[in-house]
Amino acid sequence: KHRIATLTLNRPDKKNALNSEMLHQLLHYFDEIETRDDINLVTITGNGDCFSAGADLAALKALQTNSFDENLADSTLIKNVLARIYFFPKPVIALVNGHAIAGGCGLATVCDITLVKSTAKLGYTEVKIGFIAAIVSVFLKDLVGEKRAMDLLLSARLISAQEALEMGLITHVFSAETFDTEIENYLQNLQ
Repeated sequence: KHRIATLTLNRPDKKNALNSEMLHQLLHYFDEIETRDDINLVTITGNGDCFSAGADLAALKALQTNSFDENLADSTLIKNVLARIYFFPKPVIALVNGHAIAGGCGLATVCDITLVKSTAKLGYTEVKIGFIAAIVSVFLKDLVGEKRAMDLLLSARLISAQEALEMGLITHVFSAETFDTEIENYLQNLQ
């Protein structure tokens, strides 16, 4: 619509948790969008009240029994998605309509512009289950600096949209009550 492609993470019953199928679909759609002259920019949002809660719990459990090669393939897929978004030749805007946690926060991190609902919380909570957000850390350090990045990655704390704005992690915070209207106005001004 209006030369904007909207990709919606659509697993609201799972808080839009990322799984292999969804990550492959994102790569597919970015490949398709890149070739289309009728699209100037891309938005990514979540269906329901959450942007994305990160990796699917079933996928995380599988990591414990996967082989080295299977885990390497999983990490490579995540890296490919984040890099595809970060280096995409058309602007990519995250419309963070709710909490962006772990891998969901990683997706929002690599977008060119990140617009966030005032009630959303953001955080890299992977260390709570024994992981470090190593892949996204490269992008995060560039955004907020090494010290803040390490604080976010190692503390696993959730931060408010306002704190994320103040540290340079996101671009704008919009009121929960007027989020959809303000997003529409913002996107029209980019055209």
